[in-house]
Amino acid sequence: MKKMAQKEIKDFINNHTWTTLCTVDAGGSPYAIEFNYFLLDGYICGLIKPNGTTAKNIAANPNICLKMCKTDDSSRDFKAVSIFGKGEFVYDEGGVIKGWDLLEERLRLPKGAYAKFKEKFIKKKNKYPMFRMKPEKMTGITSVMSDA
Repeated sequence: MKKMAQKEIKDFINNHTWTTLCTVDAGGSPYAIEFNYFLLDGYICGLIKPNGTTAKNIAANPNICLKMCKTDDSSRDFKAVSIFGKGEFVYDEGGVIKGWDLLEERLRLPKGAYAKFKEKFIKKKNKYPMFRMKPEKMTGITSVMSDA
């Protein structure tokens, strides 16, 4: 295995679509959720519910880690990236609506695939904010055998 260069890490983040968001609760126990992410203005963003354990953990301790991995069935060819920074929820209605569009593009879905989600969001009284994190430190490893 070898360490990934920063360019390799950035390329991986730009082409991957799935991440695990790792937080710590008030008692010091780890907690993680998975979601599809999109990139916006130097941030890694997601549309996740802000009223659960993840949001409580971030409010108490915004230090988070995003973990992205890709491997073959045998786990011989792999890439694994960890991104560290501070998580936050941003109340930006336009950003959330744009987020649905960016997710469609990122996941290569047909245009309008998330139209019902956007409509529901626009009509909602208590709108969900957008989760985001600006990378402060990034590390990664990869197998030497090939470029998985």
